[in-house]
Amino acid sequence: VAKTGSFAGEVKLKKLFYLIRPIVALDWMEQRDFARLPPMNMVDCLAETAVPAQAASEIRRLIEKKRETRELGTGPIPAAIARYLEARYGHHE
Repeated sequence: VAKTGSFAGEVKLKKLFYLIRPIVALDWMEQRDFARLPPMNMVDCLAETAVPAQAASEIRRLIEKKRETRELGTGPIPAAIARYLEARYGHHE
């Protein structure tokens, strides 16, 4: 994922979590006025964070896929996740 804000192209899907996790955690904290730290568990953090429904659904799908296999392979970032990350990365930058 390029720092230029482009969230397109093929990526190692497992590494996508290195971007999703901190963005969701920052959103969780922002929605609570940065008064507490977010849950360590990604599923819990996502469940307690206002994330666009389609993006949250795609993130949960990736989490489930990751539970089934250690190697997720490469692929395009799902469009709903890409839109969410682009919007929130720019916001938190």
